[in-house]
Amino acid sequence: MGRVIAINNNKGGQGKSSLVSNLGGVLGKEYNKRVLLIDTDGQGNTAIAFGLNPDEFKNTLYDVIFSKV
Repeated sequence: MGRVIAINNNKGGQGKSSLVSNLGGVLGKEYNKRVLLIDTDGQGNTAIAFGLNPDEFKNTLYDVIFSKV
């Protein structure tokens, strides 16, 4: 069974996206773990941290939640 790690804080600018991006990167690369990062922030900073452009995504979290995928 997998492990769930949740990072949450309602205040912006606290480093949540940076922490999650770095933690996911280390777990994936150094520990050979499969990692799923779900960023619910509309800015898409986690995607940007991995060199992806969130404006080019075909589906959004909204589509997944409301089964439009």
